[in-house]
Amino acid sequence: MCIRDRRRVHGDNKLNLRVMNNRQTSTEKSGLMQFFLKSWQPVPTIKSTLLIFSIIGLGFIIFGIVLTVVNSKIVEAVSEPYWESCKGDVNCEISLKVPSEMKPPIYVFYELHNFYQNHRRYIKSKSNNQLAGKDIDLSTATSSCDPIVRNKDIKPDLKSWDGIPLDAEAVANPCGLIAKSFFNDKYQLFKPTGENVTIDITGISWPQDKGTKFKAHPDSAKLQWINPENEHFIVWMRTAGLPDFRKLWGKINDTLPAGTYKLKITNLYNTTAFKGKKLFVLSTTGPFGGINRFLEYSYYIVGGICLLIAIAFFVRNRMTGGKFGDIQAKTE
Repeated sequence: MCIRDRRRVHGDNKLNLRVMNNRQTSTEKSGLMQFFLKSWQPVPTIKSTLLIFSIIGLGFIIFGIVLTVVNSKIVEAVSEPYWESCKGDVNCEISLKVPSEMKPPIYVFYELHNFYQNHRRYIKSKSNNQLAGKDIDLSTATSSCDPIVRNKDIKPDLKSWDGIPLDAEAVANPCGLIAKSFFNDKYQLFKPTGENVTIDITGISWPQDKGTKFKAHPDSAKLQWINPENEHFIVWMRTAGLPDFRKLWGKINDTLPAGTYKLKITNLYNTTAFKGKKLFVLSTTGPFGGINRFLEYSYYIVGGICLLIAIAFFVRNRMTGGKFGDIQAKTE
């Protein structure tokens, strides 16, 4: 290599080194490198830890007390499991004891036990397009609603909700396991005086569901075995997350005095297949909904654990002469 070429290479190396140094200097000044970014790393002291756990614990316990007070003002009347009481009879009467006066609005629920609506195959077994009033073909119904695809899968000799016989081989409308297992019991409630209690069954579904997500087919009376805009059906199609659940059946807008009421039941829903129970429930509500003992106890438990941790820190700190958690004391 000639002298001129060596000088050129040496000059290029100096230039590259100068550029790299300039870049490093600019990066350090701008603070973009990870090691030069300013950060805040709080070091909790024994006093701050005690304060935090004490505040959290007291807050949870106070809210638990609030829930206890709210729950104590909610009145519930729950029937016995009536499938066993009715012994399979379609028309059945049982008594319902209302412990104290119930003021409106009073919500009417049915309660099911041991029914797993959260099973993956069960949840997927429906057609949203069909429920919205659209036609679907057999292949779509098979992929969406299996194993309940045709009318014969719902019930032999199935009829439309208007009483017209349906083709057994036609696509069931609506199809799917959720629709087939629809809860179809009906109730009539009578006061101790024998007066009929009016149960309002309108407005029990979500407003955005009826007429949009659940819409009747143009020929619904001829093609559909149930009207998808039936609010009891819409409520049922909102699957529950736990095997024991309540679903809204109606509302009572009158005051119910304490006493023993008579409940007439159209007992159609068989619970023996899933070894479950069904009950009739009346309930008032509070600011947080109905009675929720689980949430109430959860607040007490979490609050108690936080206070126990705070007490443990306090005792430990007193036993060590105030040196517990002191970094400076440890290094000395």
